[in-house]
Amino acid sequence: MKKIFGLTIVALMVMGLVGGGTWAYFSDPETSTGNILSAGTLDLKTDLANGVTATLLAENLAPGDFFPSGGNATISLKNEGTVNGANITIGVDYTESDNLTNAAAISGDSDLSANLTADQFAAGLKVVTLGYDGADLLTLVADANANGWKDMQDVKGATANFTGLVGINAGVSKAFTVRVQLDTSAGNSFMADGINTTFTFTLNQ
Repeated sequence: MKKIFGLTIVALMVMGLVGGGTWAYFSDPETSTGNILSAGTLDLKTDLANGVTATLLAENLAPGDFFPSGGNATISLKNEGTVNGANITIGVDYTESDNLTNAAAISGDSDLSANLTADQFAAGLKVVTLGYDGADLLTLVADANANGWKDMQDVKGATANFTGLVGINAGVSKAFTVRVQLDTSAGNSFMADGINTTFTFTLNQ
């Protein structure tokens, strides 16, 4: 009889707690540390150097000469960040960069003193190779100036097509290649003239 009475008291206590809407809980507070939330990095480097531009500077080319003479110029593009790059955009631009030493020497010769604009010189600079990650970017370039070949002027005009190219994952390197040739029929007007070509690479998440 005592056991039954004891059970009844417990049941009434539980019912009383439910009816009153008051509950008591044990608590054991702990602090979680070291939970660092940080943004990753997208860090593109050209030839393992800071900056995302690379400059192609060829001097003293004669008609028919290739640059580089022995093969393609290769620019290594590496994502040294921690975030994968979904796509890359390549920009191409150039400025007039005459060979001032030679220009001074021939300035008095009317046959050799013509000064081509950057676009005129670029039109005579045939692009033999333009590649990225094994893809031929020349397929994205049209002979816009209709001179019979794809040249640096055409490449500059096609930069809108060099967007959304395959990206570079974190820690991975990919190669950009280029090779040019001065038109074999380039005349004396090309002497002492030139361009300084800059490629800009933008890696996007």
